[in-house]
Amino acid sequence: MIPWIGWGSFTQSTQYAWEFIKGSFLLNQNYDIAAAINLDAQLGNNPQNRSFITGLGYDYPMDPLHHPSQADGIIEPVPGLPVFGCHDYLGYLGYAGATQNPKNLYPRGNQSCSAYPTLRRYYDVFENVAMSEFGVESIARTAVALAYFSSVTAPLNLLPVNFLSIDGEWQNDKIVLEWSVANEENVKGYFIETETGNGFEQVAFVAANNQAQYSLNIYRYHIGNNRFRIRQIDFDGKYTYSQVAIVKVPEIETIMNVYPIPAKDFLLLKWEGATSSCELSLFDMSGRKVLTNSKMQDTPVLKWDISQIPTGMYILQAVYPSGKTSCQKVLID
Repeated sequence: MIPWIGWGSFTQSTQYAWEFIKGSFLLNQNYDIAAAINLDAQLGNNPQNRSFITGLGYDYPMDPLHHPSQADGIIEPVPGLPVFGCHDYLGYLGYAGATQNPKNLYPRGNQSCSAYPTLRRYYDVFENVAMSEFGVESIARTAVALAYFSSVTAPLNLLPVNFLSIDGEWQNDKIVLEWSVANEENVKGYFIETETGNGFEQVAFVAANNQAQYSLNIYRYHIGNNRFRIRQIDFDGKYTYSQVAIVKVPEIETIMNVYPIPAKDFLLLKWEGATSSCELSLFDMSGRKVLTNSKMQDTPVLKWDISQIPTGMYILQAVYPSGKTSCQKVLID
């Protein structure tokens, strides 16, 4: 068990690698393997399966403590920034507000500095300096160590990269994901995965057919930034990941039509625009909630049984994931 992890924990990974590289030259010994192993944690071989260098790998920090990345209007941060990574305190120096936000909190209910897996104490949050900061010296060490292993003198055999590009675009009511590949040999196909609150989940599979360019329409999305990656799998079971593509879905005006009016036995609800999920509630005129329902994503029409509801005037409320709420009166006969 590691008793305490402090400032710059994962940038120390390349510091130790650099020490082994220097030792190889100064002592005339080969410590390349040891140096490479010390890079593993920072490059993704860690309990979170993520890289701690922006732009490197398929899951990397998106919100480093870097003001130019925040202000340039580009979703992706400047690449090559080695953030400090895990820290023993979740809300160090009073930044608990950002780290304890429900969208970041894991597991739910934990307070700052309470029992928590030490090597998972990391949130990709700009305001949490202890985790999102980096230093000039850590950039230098990281650049030197990686440059060494990318040189012809390093005894590492790198796997060929088949992914040339991956990109996504929002088009009306769907996300269009496109990717290009090279050297498509022994490839079974491509699993398309999207990031959820529990990591990445598969949403589709596209069989390989010796193309250089692939495209897929995706109807599973949410308002805001959607992150996708592709897992290429070979017939022998080996697989590689693409980089992450980020597609921003704008908040689109959603119109809910309700009929028949007056209604009897059932309500028919039809949506125009983005068909995201929503929570439905029916209130009587005193404000008492009398019935609830849920609309799933990609369901443009919903038939709602109201046969047990007394006649009268009601308020139908729809609450969307973005927090937007729409209400309208409904007469039940």
